[in-house]
Amino acid sequence: MGRKYGLSACVVLVGCTGYLVEPAQSSFALAIDGAVQPPVPPMESPAEPVVEATSARHDAEVGVMALDLRIAHGGQLADYLTDGAGRALYMFVDDVPDRDEAACAGDCARSFPPFDLAIGPDEPALFEAGIDAREISRMHRQDGAWQVRYKGHPLYYQAGALPGDVSADGLDGRWFAARDYFAFLSTTASFEPAGEGGTQRLFLTDGFGRTLYVCLDDAPPAGPLGPTSACSGTCLANRPPFSASASLRTTRLPSSLDPFSLGAFVRSDGIVQLTYRGWPLYYFRGDAVTGDTSGHNQGAWRAIDPIAFGEGETF
Repeated sequence: MGRKYGLSACVVLVGCTGYLVEPAQSSFALAIDGAVQPPVPPMESPAEPVVEATSARHDAEVGVMALDLRIAHGGQLADYLTDGAGRALYMFVDDVPDRDEAACAGDCARSFPPFDLAIGPDEPALFEAGIDAREISRMHRQDGAWQVRYKGHPLYYQAGALPGDVSADGLDGRWFAARDYFAFLSTTASFEPAGEGGTQRLFLTDGFGRTLYVCLDDAPPAGPLGPTSACSGTCLANRPPFSASASLRTTRLPSSLDPFSLGAFVRSDGIVQLTYRGWPLYYFRGDAVTGDTSGHNQGAWRAIDPIAFGEGETF
């Protein structure tokens, strides 16, 4: 199972109001540039306990701290996760975050073996500063192996790769170096996202794997005019905007996405909302777990293929 949002059932409306749920009560909001930002839809804690991290273990041979999970800060791609030896770790877009099942198994797992922490049962893991231990968890794969997850995404090696080699980043548009991504990609064979122009069926998510949507009743920028949103009031309570608060932590994107495709605008209600190719982005409170796309094709609402969406009449 994925990480649950814990939200309620839907009733049908039309247009940008789409399918609505009863608004969830929030205990906090974020203020950016004086604008009140609605929080990201809440999620329950993952089923597996967070891996314990400490800074007390040292390598007896070299007399320095032996880290189990590091961040590579230089080279051809900055700030990606590695194992203790410096080998790059990867995320696979076919995986659904927070589910105890890996999409890469069998022959795939021989090319991209799952990463697990090489520690004993009573030995704590060591992470480099900058890695939030609360975002590291372990899952028991369907083949019986254990695998570490970052922000819900299972982590893999590339077989035979040496430390510093990140040549698999962007491979087939599905493998990306494990980083603290602002937005990421997912895929499913069960529906065609707006803009879908091939067979990959990719769709845009936030960095934790929660589906992002556009409303075709909105309007991207036109001439001197900025984007406009047709979603307000009850609609906005049930389709929370992907707000600028999400970009305070990181602005990294997978290497297949153009960073200039992301933007922001100030809504008429003062919320700073993020956009993709000029289209305002939203969550859907009816999505119960990561990987859900229940808000897609409901009225004017669409999950989007970020590669093809907005490139001509593709939706």
